[in-house]
Amino acid sequence: MKIYFHIILYLFLICNSVLADFSFIVFGDWGKGGRYFQTDVGSQMAEWSEKNNAKFIISTGDNFYNDGVQSTEDSSWTLSFENIYWQQSLFIPWYVTLGNHDYHGIVQAQIDYSKMSNRWNMPSRYYSQTFLVDDSTTALFVFLDTSPLALSDPEAKKFTENVFKFDNKVQLRWLDSILSSSKAQWKFVSGHHPVYSGGYHGGQIEMQKLIKPILEKNNVQAYFCGHDHDMQYLKSGKINYIVSGAGAKPRVCEDTEFTYFYMGGTAGFFAATLTSKKLYGAFIDSEGNQLYKLAFGR
Repeated sequence: MKIYFHIILYLFLICNSVLADFSFIVFGDWGKGGRYFQTDVGSQMAEWSEKNNAKFIISTGDNFYNDGVQSTEDSSWTLSFENIYWQQSLFIPWYVTLGNHDYHGIVQAQIDYSKMSNRWNMPSRYYSQTFLVDDSTTALFVFLDTSPLALSDPEAKKFTENVFKFDNKVQLRWLDSILSSSKAQWKFVSGHHPVYSGGYHGGQIEMQKLIKPILEKNNVQAYFCGHDHDMQYLKSGKINYIVSGAGAKPRVCEDTEFTYFYMGGTAGFFAATLTSKKLYGAFIDSEGNQLYKLAFGR
């Protein structure tokens, strides 16, 4: 009887330790064919993922420079994705958003690649996914298509698709509906363009006018983005803004309104561990150095 008791106790502890270990990675602006610091960042992501049992990876867009991909057979899939992120610890689900450079190519090809890859997930231009953090806590992750929204961005003039014809009200209504109807204790939204940023592009006025009110209304805890090739942590009101766009070729960055941390000229990624009550995060550079730690509750 004692043996059975210890076996049951052991299994209980194992199951609960797995549930408690809910970690993930956020990074963006990476598809450079292995050039600059892309390979180095990928190696550090693999190490962190293995040590922390990462559940998935969020890409904040600009997955393929300079002009997206033309098909599911495009060589960029091999040169910028499969050959770079080859480690076993990176063969976990990737939840991918579209960036402005992805709109230089055929966006549908990135959606279609989801059917060919065991890890690439982009079922549509915008979508959501809910996860079980532990036996009583769920987390909703929403993935936006921000390029049709941020049309003041000069990059919009280079799009191969006429994003000006898109009905943004449809995506905005969908976002509000998904967030308001969710019973999840944690709510996170990811997109390419920043709401606030001290980077090269800076905050996008459309994101502040269209997206921020919906995030605030629905008690979203954090917004993840890229576009600016740096790492930043900003906070406005109750929303935490994480800029993680230093996946390959970093740019300069500066302090701005709402800034708690910023790092320009350094490649890296954001790593997070989620519990029932708190998110613990860290920015990690391409050499594995921990640059800044943060934590916030729900």
